[in-house]
Amino acid sequence: MDCQVVVFTSGYRLHPERGLGPLALWPVGGSTAIGRLLGLLAREGIRQVSVYSDRLHPLCLDGIRMPQGLDVRVITDPDISGTAGMLRLAVDRHAEGPIVIMPVNMVDPPAVTTLLELHKAGGADLTLFADPSSRNDLPEIYVCNSQLLCHIPTGGYWDIKERLVPELAVLGRPVRQVSLPRSPGCFYDGHSYLNAICLHLEDIAGHDPSIRLARSDQQSRIWAADDVDVEDQARIYGPVAIFEQARIGRAVVVGPTIVGPGARIDDDAIVVGSVIWPGAQVSAGSSIDHCLVATGVSAGRKMVADRQVITNSTRPARVAPAGSIRMPRPMPQQRMASGILMAAICGAAILWSFWPQWQDLWAIWQRSDEYSAGMLVPGLAAYVLWCRRSQLKDIAIQPSAWGMVLLILSQVIRFYGLYHMRSFVERSSVVLGIMGVVLWLAGKGLFGRVLTVLLFLFLMLPLPQGLHSRIALPLQGWSTASAVFGLELLGYDVVREGNVIQIGQTSVAVAEACNGLRMITAFVIISGMLALLVNRNWWEKLIMLVSSLPIALVCNTTRLIVTAIAFTLITGPGWEKAFHDLGGYAMMPLAVAILLAELWVMRLLTTAPTKGQASDIIVRPIKKDGA
Repeated sequence: MDCQVVVFTSGYRLHPERGLGPLALWPVGGSTAIGRLLGLLAREGIRQVSVYSDRLHPLCLDGIRMPQGLDVRVITDPDISGTAGMLRLAVDRHAEGPIVIMPVNMVDPPAVTTLLELHKAGGADLTLFADPSSRNDLPEIYVCNSQLLCHIPTGGYWDIKERLVPELAVLGRPVRQVSLPRSPGCFYDGHSYLNAICLHLEDIAGHDPSIRLARSDQQSRIWAADDVDVEDQARIYGPVAIFEQARIGRAVVVGPTIVGPGARIDDDAIVVGSVIWPGAQVSAGSSIDHCLVATGVSAGRKMVADRQVITNSTRPARVAPAGSIRMPRPMPQQRMASGILMAAICGAAILWSFWPQWQDLWAIWQRSDEYSAGMLVPGLAAYVLWCRRSQLKDIAIQPSAWGMVLLILSQVIRFYGLYHMRSFVERSSVVLGIMGVVLWLAGKGLFGRVLTVLLFLFLMLPLPQGLHSRIALPLQGWSTASAVFGLELLGYDVVREGNVIQIGQTSVAVAEACNGLRMITAFVIISGMLALLVNRNWWEKLIMLVSSLPIALVCNTTRLIVTAIAFTLITGPGWEKAFHDLGGYAMMPLAVAILLAELWVMRLLTTAPTKGQASDIIVRPIKKDGA
């Protein structure tokens, strides 16, 4: 294949856990990350690969079995040169053809042929590849034309994204960013390594020649080497990959899990969603949940660990009592049944216990225009939970006693509000009671995932009467003043008398119901629901929520201006009332359109291109001399 391939181990985010060695040597299936990458390159027909490392991330390939027919050149840089600067040492400056640059910290590297095809189709001098599973993550995979080497200085630090791309912008050379067809599974520490392995386990196992598919059914796929030792009483729920000379006693193994070569899982142990490195041991009675057990490490007897990187220096989170053992997480059907039961108990308990408060809220929603949108909040919250059902079904239900504490606190707050006649405090206890029941029955894991939805329920409550009185009149005055200002900008001769606008012979009164509070409450609710549904960064959601207030005020002012102008053109109380109501309804789609436009702008500024699409980063015409 006519191209040069450079793989590197340096990077600004490569900070592995102490004692685990370079990321390039971390096990991926039956090999290491760099061994798997070199093997894939050899099978694609690549004949020469340059492996670059710097003084911060030295790499020794002694003991790594090199694929036949692949010439591997190891380059150790005494300095730190960056992703572009390393090409000074790794690539022949006089060579022709494209240059492929990729990191070694990947569990599922993309095919070089795919990278070259996407680069050629884009027609750019430099192509940056994005991870389709992460909107803001560039996994440092690049393809560039060899002509760009002349733009890299002969010394100093020179990074592709920080230095080379701006240099090409000045020169007018085209640069494109393209989304990879699938995630390469990049990892930078123990937790991202576990996530990448779990996501790509079936691809890793399916392409590893040292293991074969031993069992496959609707609920379980298990790959195993020929010389593994698995007890008949062991319970294994795939996907699970078991490599050579591994031993599994009368244990429970729940995938996605990899049991490395020579690893041991002793009797009565439980391993869930973990990676057991070669030569590691999970002792009898231990419970390992989403953990990385390093090579040569023995997870102590009856050790309980959750989401940890276990090395020789790791202290167990706790030790299980004698004779106790944690059962594996329930299967999907059981989780669904328990979730439905939990929801039914929660709904019945809250509805019965807080029935007087529900009646009070219903009466307010029916008679108050400002807070009538509150009746939509419970239904919208249920819809958000339904949209998140695929994310919630895999969370274990582990009841927490803290939920009972929160439930008791809600009752104390309820009686405090009732005794002191503070209606808002009394109504707030309804939401606190819901939160307490969810925490009590479902546990901290599920409670943490739905906490934002539970907080969203506070939007169904009307404001405290004191706060309502303080903002109602100022809002009414501001609405009148802004409407007068808008009408004057349009050339109308307007006279304001209090909250009455005089346009010629027509008088338009801005009533308290037109102060904009109704639109603010309704639009804040819609903005909150969109913030829960869209997959954006937290600061983007915060901007969306904060901007909902000025957008609602602008839309209310627009409605008042249009209504005042319409009243000068139409007559009759029936027509005036109909247009007044229609104008209020029409502003809500306008406000939503403004919000969606805001999200679209933020997406253009912050989000990588979608899968399979390419976007121009820099495309400028090259100026010819004398032009």
